[in-house]
Amino acid sequence: MSLSEARADGIAARFSAAGFTPRMRDHDDHTCIETDIPYPVTAEAWGQLVTVLETADWFGFVSGGSGRIAWAAVSKETPATGIGVRGHGRHP
Repeated sequence: MSLSEARADGIAARFSAAGFTPRMRDHDDHTCIETDIPYPVTAEAWGQLVTVLETADWFGFVSGGSGRIAWAAVSKETPATGIGVRGHGRHP
């Protein structure tokens, strides 16, 4: 298992441990882990969600008519050659 696969699996496991149901989507250069955010969400669950998201290379939130989704992306590039940008943004 590669480092990026292990990181993605770890994020999915942490989403589950926090009470969320993760979905993983594989892309050419990254893996995206998504979860629906229930309404309402407790302050404790929200804090756990944000803590998990901060471990990803990119993360963000999508809100629309079908609900709210949090997503985390992990680059498949090695850390030495990958883009060193972390934070939020548009869904990859």
